[in-house]
Amino acid sequence: MVADAERQPQTRRVGRGETGARSATTVRRDDIVDEVTISVLVTVAAVALAPIVLLQRARRRSRARLLRSLRDVAGRLAELVRALDAVLDRITSETKFGDTFAALVAAVDLPDALERTAAAAVELVGARGAAARARTAAGDVVAAVAGDVPDAPGMASMEWPFAGVRAVTFAPLDGGAGQAGAPVSGVAVPIGEGGREPVAVLVVFLEADAPPAERALRDLERLAATAAPVIAAALAAARSEDARAARLAQLPGRAPFHEQLERECARARRSGSPLALGVAELDATAPGRAVADDPDAAVTALASLAREVAPCGTLACRTGALELALIMPGTPRGAAELALARLAARAPGVLDAELSTGVAELRPDDDPIGLLARARAALADARRLRAVRRPGAG
Repeated sequence: MVADAERQPQTRRVGRGETGARSATTVRRDDIVDEVTISVLVTVAAVALAPIVLLQRARRRSRARLLRSLRDVAGRLAELVRALDAVLDRITSETKFGDTFAALVAAVDLPDALERTAAAAVELVGARGAAARARTAAGDVVAAVAGDVPDAPGMASMEWPFAGVRAVTFAPLDGGAGQAGAPVSGVAVPIGEGGREPVAVLVVFLEADAPPAERALRDLERLAATAAPVIAAALAAARSEDARAARLAQLPGRAPFHEQLERECARARRSGSPLALGVAELDATAPGRAVADDPDAAVTALASLAREVAPCGTLACRTGALELALIMPGTPRGAAELALARLAARAPGVLDAELSTGVAELRPDDDPIGLLARARAALADARRLRAVRRPGAG
């Protein structure tokens, strides 16, 4: 019985207080489980949503960076466009100035150089008209205009008394400013090289009653600097031409020679005095000689040298490009030959040129034409003899 009793399950009554405590413990455990579950779910959700949030943030940052990059690229492109515009403007300007310089260099004389300068000014700044003027060494005013230029004579008389002044702007004082299409303002710039007195003046007439833009003024100043050496060279050439004309005016030509020779032949027949005619010719073909570069100056210098060695009363006349005839009244053949021999001896050292000479004396049956023919025949013989004696001629 005892054993059976031991094998019987033992039961125990639980009171109400104990049951309530167990229930409270179970509830707390459930709450903890719920809280843990919620925490786990929140963590899992946060872990799951984190890439999406990060991706969205990355996208926003990437979009911002992309916008900044696009703005930077747009700014740089705008700068590049401005730089390209500046380069194109410079290329266009340089091309215009290159064409202008080529046109100026091709000028054949002073009026042509001034006309090309005025035309270039009109083209460079889009002016209505322009005038360029210069004064030669002889005091003559040379002017040229291009386009519509009012009061061209007044522009031709304009001087440049403003030392150190960059430019002078002007506008009419009368009612002409209101006339339709009339040039109402302009600018004048000196044409000269830096620090030197201007060689010319350039006057440009514009459309509007306003001073020229700085860029237009710089273009005109550059044109003036480009034209200055060309115009200066043209002025120098004009001075040389004036000097040449003055020299030639002092040296009689063919017509005065024939008239004087005829008079001297008649006088010699009447008086029975001797008359010699000498002919001298410069050699322009000899190696190393520069006679052909300026034959006028060479013949003029030869005439001056002939007056030093020829007998008193000798008349020198130019009868050819490089030929000088000497009429020697009262001079016999021997004295004339001696004078021309001295002339030929001094020519290489003074004129840097070889000289051939021929002499003829008036005969009783001679006329001026025959006398000249015999003198030239003697000149031809001397020329052939000198050619044979020249080194390397054989």
